[in-house]
Amino acid sequence: MYPTIKLPGREISSYGLMTMIGMIVVFIAMGIRYKIIKKNYNAEAFLLAFCFMFSPLGAILLYQLTIMPTTLKYIKYLFTDFAVFKEHFSFGMVYYGGLFGLIAGAFVYAKVFKADARDDFSETAVCIPLFHVFGRIGCFLAGCCYGMESERFGVFFKNAVNVPHDIPYLPIQLYEAAGNFVIFLILLFTQKYNRRKMSGLGKYFVIYGTMRFVLEFFRGDEVRGIWGPFSTSQWISLILIPIGIYCFIAKDENNWFCKRLNKAKTVEEKNIPDADE
Repeated sequence: MYPTIKLPGREISSYGLMTMIGMIVVFIAMGIRYKIIKKNYNAEAFLLAFCFMFSPLGAILLYQLTIMPTTLKYIKYLFTDFAVFKEHFSFGMVYYGGLFGLIAGAFVYAKVFKADARDDFSETAVCIPLFHVFGRIGCFLAGCCYGMESERFGVFFKNAVNVPHDIPYLPIQLYEAAGNFVIFLILLFTQKYNRRKMSGLGKYFVIYGTMRFVLEFFRGDEVRGIWGPFSTSQWISLILIPIGIYCFIAKDENNWFCKRLNKAKTVEEKNIPDADE
């Protein structure tokens, strides 16, 4: 495929380029949506910025956890040979880690700004699969996260790193990209029917978790962690689905996510007298 793309004067990672395009598209799409629903976009833009800052950190961290024995060997280079340390920790990401990092970024945003970010994060949840569409296209270009061997439906990843060039593999990345786009449309057009503030996130957890669990059976890459009969991502999917159902059932005032997204000061905390006083 095309792991790097040549631009005037330099080469850049095709995966990195696609994630940057994904971020830009999400910012634009949410700006348009906020204009349509006639809401102030400033808070949402800041929230997205925090989410995108924390997402890659979570993706890298979870990847390193999946290869913990190797990671422990390279930690010693932090003080002896930083170039070797940096090289090891500068590659490899796991999507679910990025998802958890994104959610953590929203929590941090609410705490830093003492804000009630529940409504804005409900809108943010809609754009998560849209961003993931571009991430999976980046995976396809880079030649990572490929599917199992298939003579009939497979493609050859000629220029990819660590992939046999003479074997056709299912372009499972593109299947997942298409699935994510469908999930985005479902979340977008059902958003106004949500009864709970975290219903959108719950729908995403259930639908994507189910899709990811199934697609993992068609993956062919080995660097993704296998625990018993399932991969790391399949185990996470199995956990994510009931959490999604919980987001449908739990009332906003009791929802674990809502509590961490609502850090706005109350009237008493601000020392503002009641209207009757």
